[in-house]
Amino acid sequence: MPEVSLTTFSDVVLAVSLLSPGFLISYFKNTFISGRHPRISERIVELLIISSVYYASFGAIFVYFKWLGWIPLFLLLFLIPMLLGLCSGVASQKRWFERIYEALGLNPIHPATTGWDFLFGTMDSNKWIVVTLSDGTKIRGWFDRNSGASTDLSRRDIYINDIRREDFSNFESDGRKRGIWLHEDEIRHIEVISD
Repeated sequence: MPEVSLTTFSDVVLAVSLLSPGFLISYFKNTFISGRHPRISERIVELLIISSVYYASFGAIFVYFKWLGWIPLFLLLFLIPMLLGLCSGVASQKRWFERIYEALGLNPIHPATTGWDFLFGTMDSNKWIVVTLSDGTKIRGWFDRNSGASTDLSRRDIYINDIRREDFSNFESDGRKRGIWLHEDEIRHIEVISD
């Protein structure tokens, strides 16, 4: 078993303290935008930049007011970054930033990487959807909180909790629901109908 030296342990602590704010902010934000969390090794520079900006802002406040000790350290390294990521993710999902950018005359690229992520990541209420399958068959249904769409780029499947007839009436006369899972190979396109 390899021996862990103090230098190695201090290097691990340093790496965690440098990356944890960026990682937590990014993780909680992505949870609300795409649901995907790329590997840290692919995003090390991004995480360091986020952490640097975070420490330049919040670290300076902690140092200025001499908030030292385990509780302030926990707040600085973990709790505040989680809350910032959560707030940033919710604001992106609710499109609050877009309204601010629009008021300023700016048009940034949306953080959702695909139309699928944009559609299902920003859907803020239940919607009627019509899924056209590869053979032309149309599946109609009510996409609600009990339905789901994958966030995995390699698998774009969808589950509709409440499928309906052509006129959007229930299949079952007693009001029971029918659900359906559709594999990505079967989906040609999805139509969303707002009330």
